[in-house]
Amino acid sequence: MHGGANVTGFQLVDFNTPMVIKLMQRWNKLDQREYPGSESPPKYSSALTYDGVLVMAEAFRNLRRQKIDISRRGNAGDCLANPAAPWAQGIDMERTLKQVRIQGLTGNVQFDHYGRRVNYTMDVFELKNTGPRRIGYWNDVDKLVLIQNEMPFPNDTSGIENRTVVVTTIMEGPYVMLKKNHELFEGNDRYEGYCVDLASEIAKHIGIKYKIAIVPDGKYGARDPETKIWNGMVGELVHGKAEIAIAPLTITLVREEVIDFSKPFMSLGISIMIKKPQKSKPGVFSFLDPLAYEIWMCIVFAYIGVSVVLFLRSKIAVYEKMWTYMKSAEPTVFGKTTAEGVARVRKSKGKFAFLLESTMNEYIEQRKPCDTMKVGGNLDSKGYGVATPKGSPLRNAVNLAVLKLNEQGLLDKLKNKWWYDKGECGSGGGDSKVSLNVTKGGTPVNLAVLKLSEAGILDKLKNKWWYDKGECGPKDSGSKDKTSALSLSNVAGVFYILVGGLGLAMLVALIEFCYKSRAEAKRMKLTFTEAMRNKARLSITGSVGENGRVLTPDCPKAVHTGSSLRQSSGLAVVSSDLP
Repeated sequence: MHGGANVTGFQLVDFNTPMVIKLMQRWNKLDQREYPGSESPPKYSSALTYDGVLVMAEAFRNLRRQKIDISRRGNAGDCLANPAAPWAQGIDMERTLKQVRIQGLTGNVQFDHYGRRVNYTMDVFELKNTGPRRIGYWNDVDKLVLIQNEMPFPNDTSGIENRTVVVTTIMEGPYVMLKKNHELFEGNDRYEGYCVDLASEIAKHIGIKYKIAIVPDGKYGARDPETKIWNGMVGELVHGKAEIAIAPLTITLVREEVIDFSKPFMSLGISIMIKKPQKSKPGVFSFLDPLAYEIWMCIVFAYIGVSVVLFLRSKIAVYEKMWTYMKSAEPTVFGKTTAEGVARVRKSKGKFAFLLESTMNEYIEQRKPCDTMKVGGNLDSKGYGVATPKGSPLRNAVNLAVLKLNEQGLLDKLKNKWWYDKGECGSGGGDSKVSLNVTKGGTPVNLAVLKLSEAGILDKLKNKWWYDKGECGPKDSGSKDKTSALSLSNVAGVFYILVGGLGLAMLVALIEFCYKSRAEAKRMKLTFTEAMRNKARLSITGSVGENGRVLTPDCPKAVHTGSSLRQSSGLAVVSSDLP
């Protein structure tokens, strides 16, 4: 009816208000001969003039209530006087006009202290095949607000087959990338990636022609808190610059208020990326590895310390303190882009972990230099969807296409293709799934996604772009690390500790030997060397003299010991051949 044109306009007069209805009833009863032009609805200029007269009338009534005399006295003023001569009651009139607040044909009529109109609302209408339809409203507080509770003819795709649909996306590997020799190609052939293949499959199921357009600002889509204007791919859909968004666009409640999403074509969540620990050869003290170093030294103190700290800190919100700490950290822990966060992980030598979407985590893990890894499971659950503008006839078509692709297994194949088959670190597996974004009412898109899923094409696409093109060699995510037996070199530390203990014991024994020898030398009035020799001889032979003789100060050469005993001058001498 309207040639497929997208026409959006504003309506200042709400024809459903009692005041406007009453006026229109009187307007329609006017005699066209007496009131020429009454056969057509009143123009906006007439409505504004009507409200202007009401404002002036209300202002004069307020002045009369305040008993302010506004009647002119004396001669008439000169309108061309230079400088202009102000009216004495003009200040009162201006003040009263700014205070007027009435309900007119154009809604609430109110002014600020500058005399500008405020707190008014205009309806937003869009031209459809069935005629104009209200899609939202605008005011100076909320700005543009789109509200679409009714979606007539959601499966109406008439006119789409005869034109090229603009598909907005974002440059993000492995979803959309430029080919190495992209200069030799034109149009859609310049790009490759998961979303490029997915767009091709959806177009086949819906039967449309499409053109890939990279979002100019390189953003996914967020609403400015001040202007309430959407940017990125969501803004492209809201402002009518694109009709479908096929990209890693997360389905959120805020975005669902202004655009429609298909069934998710990939599920994902936030995950943690860390730098892969460097593999080191087992050392001689590898037997200490099962327990932390601190545990060997002070396990009891650790238990006591942790218990005390937990008791003292049990009333403090842990997560709130963690967030405060992260916000105040210097340098900042928040990265502006995914590439910045990945680079920081790789340069931090294991001291920095990066929170990012699990799909990107798995993809980067498969890219050289293969020094990152995903730890643990996903911290949350979300999905990617194909987005379309509100009320788009493509919504259901895209939704069905995504569902079909999912049932066919094509979504998983696509992920395997781009995540693992083309990985640079070997093949691997992922448990994430992605979704397509389409506009409201896009049933064909949802059907196409369903068909692709059923056919297994989504799985093929993911394998192609995540794993088949990986750069870090094969990866077996399901296998556990095999435990190898410890060799002699791995437990040599045990013997080193034993040898060290023996050496320490010998040193203590030597110190004790010297100390005892010195004390014996003083007591027996011997030299330190002789005392040490006697101590050593006693330890080795069990006797303290040469050939069993005892050395004394009075008798340098002791006689051979016998079986009888005699006391002599406090010195015990045993002899069997005395003269």
